[in-house]
Amino acid sequence: MVRFAKFIGANTDFSTAQAYLFPRVIDGTPGQSVFGLVITCEGEDVFIYVRQKILNLEEAFSAPFERATEKLHELGEMLKASLSKASNLKFSLFCVKDNVFYAYQFGDNIIELLRQGDSTPVFSDAAFQEKVISGFLQPGDRILVLSSKREESKWDPSVLRQVFELAFEEVEDADSIFAVPAKSTETEEDLAGVKNIEPVAFLIIENQIQTDIPLEGAARLSNSYKLQAPKLNIKFKMPSFNLWIHIHRFSRRLFGFTRIINRKVLIAIIVFILFISVGVGGYLVYTGMGIQKNQRVNNLITAIVKDLVEATNLKDSDSKQASEKITLAKGRFQEALGLQKENPKLLELEGRIAAKETEVLKIYKDFNLDLFMSLDLIKDNFLGERFSYSVGEILLLDANEKSLVAVDTKLKTTSIIGGRQQLGNIQFATLNGSHAYSYSPDKGVMHVDIDTRKASIVSEPDPEWGNMVDLFGFSGNVYGLDTGKNQIWKYAPTESGYAQKQEYLKDGTSIGLGKRLVIDYSVWVLTSEPNILKFTGGNSDFYAMSGLLDPLLQIDGFYVPEELDLVFVLDKSTNRILVTKKNGEYQAQYINPEFSKISDFFVDPEQKLIYLLIENKIYTTPLR
Repeated sequence: MVRFAKFIGANTDFSTAQAYLFPRVIDGTPGQSVFGLVITCEGEDVFIYVRQKILNLEEAFSAPFERATEKLHELGEMLKASLSKASNLKFSLFCVKDNVFYAYQFGDNIIELLRQGDSTPVFSDAAFQEKVISGFLQPGDRILVLSSKREESKWDPSVLRQVFELAFEEVEDADSIFAVPAKSTETEEDLAGVKNIEPVAFLIIENQIQTDIPLEGAARLSNSYKLQAPKLNIKFKMPSFNLWIHIHRFSRRLFGFTRIINRKVLIAIIVFILFISVGVGGYLVYTGMGIQKNQRVNNLITAIVKDLVEATNLKDSDSKQASEKITLAKGRFQEALGLQKENPKLLELEGRIAAKETEVLKIYKDFNLDLFMSLDLIKDNFLGERFSYSVGEILLLDANEKSLVAVDTKLKTTSIIGGRQQLGNIQFATLNGSHAYSYSPDKGVMHVDIDTRKASIVSEPDPEWGNMVDLFGFSGNVYGLDTGKNQIWKYAPTESGYAQKQEYLKDGTSIGLGKRLVIDYSVWVLTSEPNILKFTGGNSDFYAMSGLLDPLLQIDGFYVPEELDLVFVLDKSTNRILVTKKNGEYQAQYINPEFSKISDFFVDPEQKLIYLLIENKIYTTPLR
């Protein structure tokens, strides 16, 4: 009889090693064809991606076929086509029918034959790549199909030897064979001393029978031979005459006894015996399932602790990978919780996962907001909806009175620098150093020196404008976001005032449905899709958020400080401000229920504070 064992070790959302057997239920029926697959690859969310693709191909594995060699070639092409989005794809396919083994190799996974204590590679030559090799399995033969290592190095021969020597019931606990010393700085008591292992999976095939079956395929396994049918020497001896006499007497007495017993009593006895048998059988099945469940939960707990260790190791060097480890640990925890909800180890792990998630992913919660200023103190009925910040000064627009107010962040002093008569029906304003800029449909773009309160014209209303939605001052220049003309207008200062508008965006670039503008040498635009666009030198530049634990549902505001390599993104639907690097890589997040009420916010790198405009009050919270 040919039997099979499967092991799947560590996996991440970026790198995976998986093993499959088809059909899922192998009953040992003579002539049954069993297909196996060991596959490794890399990519975003690759573990789930590969699993879904393979399960979609289950019917292809189960479909009838005439020749195993053609079937393996067909499956190999289907796998390459289905997993075309994965990188570094490697897989080993095999088919076992009775005691004949067929194998197909794509990549450098390991297929080794153990025969009479010696192991040899099945694919010893690169010329056999994407070709089928077949051969007879001798009694006692073992074949190992093992995923390759991600690095250029290969598995140590001692690892292969240990796997070959595993008893079948020990295969599920083979993690320790592939373990390497953990890099964690935490104590063994804290995280159970779990060691790091890379994604690994393998299948073992063992032949326990002798069968003589024609071989199909071009090449054969080394040292294969056909077994001669064993000679049987069986003799039958009839029982002695005295034994027949005793059997006859016993049967007569038994028959007489059954006639004496009441028929109803006999039926009751038979029913009772059947009831006991079913009860005992059910108990044995239930006990066996409980043992399997306990073993699975223990394996999941071990894997969760290992994921937490690896996430800790990666938190400073690779925040994206650390996030994936936390996600993997949470998925394993949910699976274990579904198997044993009352397990005390799981209840303890739940708190540790939450604590590690906060530590590794820098998720800051349960912090208080400090009141900086109530806008009612500036003037009765003052209504602030947006503000701008530059060099220790906040510029506020009173939406009711259409006036501009400057606030000193250190002294908390306020001063009105302009109103409707000078600046018109102001829609939005921006501050750059001591220069304030405003836009109104009736006055155009205006400049106010906040020290002298002197106002001047940057540009009168321009018929070439489309729909101006925001302004931003930077390095003495002022930029206008015009979604109607799909353009960002730039106004540069001159000795006599400001030059005529210049087109910042190059031909072919688009700002879409832009609504907010921020500049830090590059130009950033928040759109209504929602999306954040980045432009450098008038051309599109790259920015895409990555490594987020939870998806971003919407973007209600953003801020890009010139002095920091950070972007702050507000999502009011989840009460959080996300922090990424300027290349989009996740860094941290602040979560507070009051964030759903934010009208606007900015970051002061010098004071290391986040300023929040909430319900006509300004609050602060420290950068962490």
